[in-house]
Amino acid sequence: MPRILTVQFPTNALAWSISPEPSTEQKKFLDLLVTHNTFNPIQQMWTIIYEGKSKNSSDNAGAILTQLVGYGEAHVTQAGKFIYLIGAKGKKCWFYRFKKGDLIETTSMSLSATGAVLFKDSGLALEFDIQTDQNTIVLLLGYIFNNPPT
Repeated sequence: MPRILTVQFPTNALAWSISPEPSTEQKKFLDLLVTHNTFNPIQQMWTIIYEGKSKNSSDNAGAILTQLVGYGEAHVTQAGKFIYLIGAKGKKCWFYRFKKGDLIETTSMSLSATGAVLFKDSGLALEFDIQTDQNTIVLLLGYIFNNPPT
């Protein structure tokens, strides 16, 4: 999954940064942080928090989501602001959006039959396989690229 992120959010043009193991104010370490860099005014907008586990990890999708939501809650403190969350274990991954102030702050991301991104207020997200669901994953990342937090 990290390789896909570097392709979809290229850092060579300086508009995007991907930071491995950045530390939060609470001294917790994210696996990867994708930020959107703007230069008028100069700022970095946290866009994606990625948490990945090896296929042999004892963590399941629910535990990974709990960790991601904790990071989202610590970072997004203003109502209406959001961040995208991606969890992965082995070759499986899940996409979410955490939006502060919504009735259900964490929604899963998926695609409709027409390719539109859907946000569903339902526990765990659909599970995508990094090899067999590449087209869907690329479309979800394309949506994130075109709709970063502001």
